[in-house]
Amino acid sequence: MDIGTIHGIYTLIFMFAFIGLAIFVYLPRRKKTYDDAAALPMSDVIEPKKDADASRRQDQGE
Repeated sequence: MDIGTIHGIYTLIFMFAFIGLAIFVYLPRRKKTYDDAAALPMSDVIEPKKDADASRRQDQGE
């Protein structure tokens, strides 16, 4: 196995990974996820994340 064969194998691996990722990203069922993410910068509502540790600290008086 020479260096050219190894480079060819790496090229095929990365090509198939790229094609697989592109298919995964452009699946129709993912459209809603990307549309929601695209609308985030224009939304005025900021929903705080639930922080269990912070609420626990407030209960303990820290």
